[in-house]
Amino acid sequence: MSENSKFSPVSFRQWIITFLLMIIPIVNIVLLFLWAFKKDINPSKGNWAKASLVLFIPAFILPFIFVIILPTYLDYVKSSYASEARTVMSNINNASKMYYQTRGEWPTETDQLEQAGQLDVSRSTKLKWTFDIQLSDQGGRITATSTEEMSGGAGHQVVYDADMGKFGGYGSPEGE
Repeated sequence: MSENSKFSPVSFRQWIITFLLMIIPIVNIVLLFLWAFKKDINPSKGNWAKASLVLFIPAFILPFIFVIILPTYLDYVKSSYASEARTVMSNINNASKMYYQTRGEWPTETDQLEQAGQLDVSRSTKLKWTFDIQLSDQGGRITATSTEEMSGGAGHQVVYDADMGKFGGYGSPEGE
């Protein structure tokens, strides 16, 4: 007599009860593991439980992975978009200091720095970002605002605080 022959087929009523039990949270997971790995369970119910676990475990694990990974990835993307602006803002800050040393006044626009030969901002960067310079002897700030041409969208601001020597806003850990 084979192992499977001692079990009769799972009846319609038993399947209905099985499916109703699967609606109950936590109980469903416990029962699936019980039916999948216990020796004296009807083989068809055991195989069904094993197949359900194979399908359901990834369905429960993947969303948790995405909850952790997706925000980290999006922060990385923002940071990479903002890195271009931060690089140019550092150049603007250095060029502004040289401009002030040679002219005795702080620049208010990047065009002044470019005309003085102290800064070169690429056309592609100018299409993606606008720069506002507000520097003085007390410090000040440089603000970059994204345009429609920037992949991350328009209106995002990266701010360089000349007093603190730090960047903030879009793409920074503190956010916008």
